[in-house]
Amino acid sequence: MNRTTSFRTLAIAGLIASVAVPAVAADTITVASWGGTYQEAQTKAFFKPTADALGITIKEDTTNGLDDVRLQVTGNAVKWDITELGADECARGSKEGLFEKLDYGIIDKSGINPKLVHDDWVGISYTSVVLIYRTDVFGDKGRRHGPTSGTWKSFRDGAR
Repeated sequence: MNRTTSFRTLAIAGLIASVAVPAVAADTITVASWGGTYQEAQTKAFFKPTADALGITIKEDTTNGLDDVRLQVTGNAVKWDITELGADECARGSKEGLFEKLDYGIIDKSGINPKLVHDDWVGISYTSVVLIYRTDVFGDKGRRHGPTSGTWKSFRDGAR
């Protein structure tokens, strides 16, 4: 497949494993992430060390998600080699045929949970949502059991 008709997506932290061999043949790749301090940290931890190790240039861009990928692909104007998307967006993009198949003959997937390795994307970044409660409302009871009514309103406002 050629890069103007399809798209490859990977979680950014998989950059070294995913581009090591292909990047040797390329002088420059373009990576898109979410910008801000998050992308600054990625640049320091992943992009710069990868570029230095492979002797390539890694250009950076920012993404707003799957719609950006879809527009590039349908407009036949793909400008990114790698982007970061949420797993739900990866699943949708894969179903829509927006991504290139990955060559696991050159990509080392060892150490990655097999459930996160797909034909055309790899999930490697985890986030969590933590629910909290108001100790001024629930006190020690909240520490043991949380809100008692079992509703989100109770959780948010405190059982009264």
